[in-house]
This record gives sequence, structure tokens and C-alpha cells, in this order.
Amino acid sequence: MFNALLAFAMYVAASHYLPQFDQSAATEIFTILDIAIWIIEALLIGVAAYFWIENKSIELWVTPKELHYFEPTFTDCGWTLAINDIVELEQYTDIQSNFTNTNVVLKSGERKQLTFGNFSIDRRAFFAALKKANPQIKLPDNPYLYGIRRPQWALNWLKRNK
Repeated sequence: MFNALLAFAMYVAASHYLPQFDQSAATEIFTILDIAIWIIEALLIGVAAYFWIENKSIELWVTPKELHYFEPTFTDCGWTLAINDIVELEQYTDIQSNFTNTNVVLKSGERKQLTFGNFSIDRRAFFAALKKANPQIKLPDNPYLYGIRRPQWALNWLKRNK
């Protein structure tokens, strides 16, 4: 709903300020925008209503034997892992910090992604629970900091140009 209110506020501000600078350009823009704003508003309110009606929430828990994760927002992605199969919890971002990744690394080399960045979970408690369940799990020093990971092509290029 906040996005719908923000979009409408931007529309009102634009309709007030744009004509002051260039009346003909504002007329052309608002010929399209007067129609598009209602489509955009309907979509944003529809998405908000869908999420309110569905009322799904993330599930994340650690027991002495397993780690369970379920993220229902878009893909209903979920899994349960044995704590003893977990080797590491890795957190990284790209060089430009455009995205953040949190992965659970298993003994088999497989990685399971955690997408809890937009949810208000207590990461310190989550990390502490993992460490308590299996002290052998390698965890980042700080649950809120992400290391930088460069793409493989960049690492190859840097090795050639040293």
C-alpha cells in the first residue's frame, strides 16, 4: 500500500511542478500518465490485497538435528536439512553491492540459498542457534556483513594482468 501511496504522490507532485517548466512537454507526458497512473495504482493495490489475504510468512528454525527454511512469497521455496550435513553459512555480495546472497553449504558441495534479507529475523540468534546445534559449522564473523565476491572472469583477468 505504501508503494501505491508513493506512486500517487509522485503523480500529484509531477502534475503540479512539471507544467511550470515546460507546458507542452507536460501536456504530452500527462496524456499517457493520466491513463497509466490508474493501471499502476490498480496493480499495486491488487498486489497489496493479495499479500494481505494470503498472509504467508517465512519459516526458519533450527533444532539440534535440523535446519528448516520455507519462503512462500513467490516460489513457495522450502527445504529441511540435517544439521550435521551443514559445513558453512556463506554470505557474499558482488563488487557493486547490487545483490546479497546467503547460502548454506553442505558436505556434498550443494548450496541452498536463504532469502531472508527482507524479513525481520534476528540473525544473531539464528547464527547462535546454528553454532549451538553444530559447533563445526563455519559462520561469518558478523551476521549483517557480506564479503565481496568477484566473478570468475574478473579473477582470471586479474591473474593475467598482475
